[in-house]
Amino acid sequence: MAVRIKLANPMKTKAIAEARIKTDTLDARTLAHLLRADLVAECYIAPHDVRESRTLLRARTDLVRDRTRIKNRIHSLLDKCDIKFEHDNIFGVSGMQHLTNLKLAGSDHLTL
Repeated sequence: MAVRIKLANPMKTKAIAEARIKTDTLDARTLAHLLRADLVAECYIAPHDVRESRTLLRARTDLVRDRTRIKNRIHSLLDKCDIKFEHDNIFGVSGMQHLTNLKLAGSDHLTL
């Protein structure tokens, strides 16, 4: 069947929302009249490749946010234990070796 599908923007389809009598039959009839008159405001649906790019970007953003959150927790833990580093980058190779060999008391060690 060669049926064209339109996704109507509900915020811009006021004729249905403003109707006094609300039934599915009347709503369908009103939509059909609006569609025939080409008055249905369509929602934008991004192409498949754009949706895929957005999904990938969301995943990357989440990973970066998680990485930042973990780094901030480690900095907070080190500040709490009053530990100072001589390394330029705590999360570089030498800094990570130092963090791995660091012995902290109790649950701080497990947190680290």
